[in-house]
Amino acid sequence: MKSINYLQSEHDILYGLLDLLEKSTVKLENDRDVPPWMLRENMELIRLYTNGTHLDREETILSQVDISAAERDIIAKDHKKFKKMIRFLLRVIEAYDLGYQGARGVYVHYSKNFITMLREHMKSEEVLWASLAAKLKKADSKLVEEFNRIDTSMKRIREKGLVRMETLKKEYRKVAA
Repeated sequence: MKSINYLQSEHDILYGLLDLLEKSTVKLENDRDVPPWMLRENMELIRLYTNGTHLDREETILSQVDISAAERDIIAKDHKKFKKMIRFLLRVIEAYDLGYQGARGVYVHYSKNFITMLREHMKSEEVLWASLAAKLKKADSKLVEEFNRIDTSMKRIREKGLVRMETLKKEYRKVAA
C-alpha cells in the first residue's frame, strides 16, 4: 500500500531524529556538553514533521476509514501533548543556552519522556495502519494523490527540513567524536 508506505517513510525520518535526540540526551545526562543549537534544531525538525506533512497525511487517512471516536480522540490528544512538550523543551533549551545549569537536568528528564511517548505513539500508529490496510485498499490511489498534493504544497519546507537534518547529523558526528 503506497499510502501507508508514505507514512512509514516519514516515521523513518522521525525515528532518525529521535535517535539523535536520545544520543544528545544521554550525553547531557553524562555531564557532556551538547551545543544548544543542535538540541533546538533537532526539536524544530521533529516539530516540522509531526505538525506538518505527517499530521496532514494522518488526518487524510483517518478521514477515509471508519474508526472509533475514542481512537481519533487518542490520536488528537497525543498530538496536542507533543506540541506542548516540544514548546516546553524549546524553552528549556533556551534556558540551558543562557547558562542555567538546572535546565540540563530538566531537559534530560522531559526529553526522555518525550522520546518514549513519541516512539510509543508511532508504534501504535503503525499497528493501526496495519489493521486499516484492508479498508484503505480501495482509497489508496486517492490517498496517494492527496499525499502528493500535500508534498507539492509543502515541498520547500520538506526539502529544507531534509537538508537541515543531514547538516544536524554531520555536526552531531563531529561533536560525538
